[in-house]
Amino acid sequence: MVVDGKNTSIWEDPWVIHRKDLYPKLIGSTLWFQKVADILLENKEWDLQKLALLFDQETIVNIRKVGKPTGRGKDYWVWTREAKGQFSSKSAYLIQVLDRAYQCDVAPSLWNRLWNSKILECHKIMWWSILSNVFPICKILGQRMTVEDTSCPICGGNEKTIEYLFLNCNLVFHLWRSSPWGLIPISDSSARIWDCVKFLWNLNSRGVNVNEIFLYASIIIDTIWRTQNDKLSTVFLYDPLIGEASVCLLAIETSVALGYNFVIVESDSEIIINSIRRLSP
Repeated sequence: MVVDGKNTSIWEDPWVIHRKDLYPKLIGSTLWFQKVADILLENKEWDLQKLALLFDQETIVNIRKVGKPTGRGKDYWVWTREAKGQFSSKSAYLIQVLDRAYQCDVAPSLWNRLWNSKILECHKIMWWSILSNVFPICKILGQRMTVEDTSCPICGGNEKTIEYLFLNCNLVFHLWRSSPWGLIPISDSSARIWDCVKFLWNLNSRGVNVNEIFLYASIIIDTIWRTQNDKLSTVFLYDPLIGEASVCLLAIETSVALGYNFVIVESDSEIIINSIRRLSP
């Protein structure tokens, strides 16, 4: 927040709060003026001639929207995503989550409804992972590492996307259809998981018990995921310790291949961590 402008860099600090990226758009030379105080008059009004010399018209309008700096005190930082201007881990977390999710579909009211649903907590976390587009399916993992086969492990068809795995796979289709309500997913490439969830929640207008049908849907989702993991798992991965060690080894090998010099490995197994650190049991 600009108060006297002496500590705010015109070019390096995000101070134009009415611009989306908070930075001014330059059209003039950066050599003449460095601090915001340099483009203020003695009475702390904006120097319009300097503004016209340095910035485009849109930036000038956004700068003047801020109003006249008071000059009483020093410039200070404001977190624009909170009404009180103070940074919070919650707001930072929501920013990165909503950036990953489908912007046109996700709304706070929908998240609240999910967390308040009468389903198991583990199912809520699973739904959250799916709807936030962070669920560890092959297509998403393939954006971070090499995945040789991205086809559906259950039916062997098509690329395994979230929608295909949980809505359109042949086995999944029959699971939905065999429900007491006779649900039939529509094979439409534009359909999203959020559309399915909202459809289920809106069935209360037709006299359907939404709590029961969403619980059934959660069980289906969980069953599909477990079935897929059973198809992908090899015998040795049924030992949790070996499975944990294999995942850690894969993470380290991938990090080395990508050229990372420093890596933090987290594990629930003290044996594995001690092995990585070469400590005796």
